[in-house]
Amino acid sequence: DYYHTLSVSELIIESGISPSEVLVLRFEYLEQDMRLLQGKLCSEYGYCDELPKVPRLRLEGRKRKTRGSSRRSLLKRLWRMSQVRRGIELRYKDDLALMGFDSDGVTPFD
Repeated sequence: DYYHTLSVSELIIESGISPSEVLVLRFEYLEQDMRLLQGKLCSEYGYCDELPKVPRLRLEGRKRKTRGSSRRSLLKRLWRMSQVRRGIELRYKDDLALMGFDSDGVTPFD
């Protein structure tokens, strides 16, 4: 289906929402982004109650080598391949910028 092929930034724009109106919550910076969300809710909507803390749980259980960790290793290896990385950066450049990722700094798989 068409919507499953869109990047996040394309979906936002197609929905008529300005990217400047979007606050992205990133797993890598979840606590920091939650504080920004709390400030925005308070200043723009008058909702100043403290947001609940996000639980810090390992869904896969105790720390051990799992299929999930091998998948992450594969993603890291793929991300280091310049052609693969460049293709992802070209296709999702607006998403990466919207989420604060760039090729010279923090990346999704570092």
